[in-house]
Amino acid sequence: MPTIARELADLAALIADPGRALILSRLMDGRPQTAGELALVAGVTPQTASWHLGKLVQHALLKVERRGPRRIYRLATPLVAQILEGMMTVAVTGPKA
Repeated sequence: MPTIARELADLAALIADPGRALILSRLMDGRPQTAGELALVAGVTPQTASWHLGKLVQHALLKVERRGPRRIYRLATPLVAQILEGMMTVAVTGPKA
């Protein structure tokens, strides 16, 4: 019987990076943000933020759109928000039955 253990581990590792976790957390309110805004929130350089954002877009956790010269980032789907919300809840309160 095939499992998704590897995919789950890869997703968790992607989200586990502190910079990416801060970026994803910031986007939970639904407002799109620029790479510069997200770099400030994550406390990283613009180049590092761009690298993190590229990985998150590549793995379909974020969507990016162009608005003039800017790129605007948002969570890719409501399912991504649900995943993050669940993880945040467990991180704060622990798993409760």
